[in-house]
Amino acid sequence: MNYRKFYKTALNVELSADFDIHHIDFDKSNNAINNLVALPRKLHQDYHTSLKGVHTDQLPVKLTGNCSQYISELYNYLELYMECNKWVDYRNHFLLGLPNFHNLNYL
Repeated sequence: MNYRKFYKTALNVELSADFDIHHIDFDKSNNAINNLVALPRKLHQDYHTSLKGVHTDQLPVKLTGNCSQYISELYNYLELYMECNKWVDYRNHFLLGLPNFHNLNYL
């Protein structure tokens, strides 16, 4: 399934090439509309890159090593995560049929 096309059709929106479709649960086989969100390409790439720095399976090693570096990576991830959630909120307005609000300060 072309989830980009599905997303555009389901929300009746046009997406420029500057946007990627992100699978919220990281399962590319789960193409439910509430699992998909359009993210600016740079944000999407930065988000996935930041995940590499905060894997919890590496946590004991991280804490015995450079703690301040890990905290910095975690803080960066959390900032990106919160920015991604703003786009999820934006998508939810479309799903709920609320008026379009393109001029939000945080978008």
